[in-house]
Amino acid sequence: PRYEVTENDKQFRLAVDVPGVKPDAMQVELEHDGRILHLTGGRKVKTDTSVEEYKFEKRFTLGKDLDTAKITAHLADGVLVLTAPKKEKAEPKTHQIAI
Repeated sequence: PRYEVTENDKQFRLAVDVPGVKPDAMQVELEHDGRILHLTGGRKVKTDTSVEEYKFEKRFTLGKDLDTAKITAHLADGVLVLTAPKKEKAEPKTHQIAI
């Protein structure tokens, strides 16, 4: 399927075109400690003489700066949109050590 990735300082967004695919015919999983996003799904199309089945599978490598525990998914109008916020960047800290 076609997809679009957008990213800024605060979040990552992935939009995937999945026309005709219902939520119960799709699976979204995080693999490899949340670094790989794995999408699978499909749909059946009935014609007058047969039933055709379309399947898809796609993997995306996610950056380490994403908070994948807070990833969300939304399906509307044939587009699956996944968003994940970026982790807060830790400020360098100075720590005094007593002698």
